[in-house]
Amino acid sequence: SGDFAKLNSRQELVGYNADLVRALLLEADVDAPLLAVPWQRLIRESLQKPNVLAFTVARTPEREELFHWITPVTRNSYGLFGLDDETWEKIDDIPKGKVTGTIKRDFRSDIARKAGLPVVEFDSWREVVDALHQGDIDLAFASPDAMDHGCRQSAAGCKNIQLATRHSDVTTWVVLSKSGTDPALVEKFTEAASRLKQSEKYLQWAERWARDINQRSNTRYSVRDGIMYLYSIDKTQ
Repeated sequence: SGDFAKLNSRQELVGYNADLVRALLLEADVDAPLLAVPWQRLIRESLQKPNVLAFTVARTPEREELFHWITPVTRNSYGLFGLDDETWEKIDDIPKGKVTGTIKRDFRSDIARKAGLPVVEFDSWREVVDALHQGDIDLAFASPDAMDHGCRQSAAGCKNIQLATRHSDVTTWVVLSKSGTDPALVEKFTEAASRLKQSEKYLQWAERWARDINQRSNTRYSVRDGIMYLYSIDKTQ
């Protein structure tokens, strides 16, 4: 989402994630530019080069040993959404022929393929929603927030779309590359992140940011323990 990281008119990265990483660099007393690079390059360089700070990377079991995990950024809920009433307990229960749609270069593509589901990748959530209505895909692998976003942009809307399978909650992190990175730098960033997130300045900024976007976009984001939750964590709702 552009609210988290996008290029402004001066080609500078702005948004919640970008501003958080800038604050982290400042707290760690590290002078480095923020670069917007394609996802594949980001992963390649953070796996091969030392001292690469990357954001935001979903923390999955397959990636656990690949990076130094510096600090969590956002947490989201994911599931597979369909047009009919059919539901399954877990992704492995879904019939193998069900075509699943998601965003290009997304970690959910790998999860779906591992479960034996054919995957079609799209450039936007609107295209995913449109493809679901047109019958080009059977299921959309997304977060509730992403589906809402796609529905608002799609002429077809989301009236008949519902959750078919709840998959998991996933947290994205700021990571540091492992290959050749000095352990002292890992400690420096980890300690800086802890100080930053315990500061009153961060708490006020994060809560104000969540309040502003909730009013603007009718979302229910909230910050807790230094993590921006992108779904309601009030169980009474």
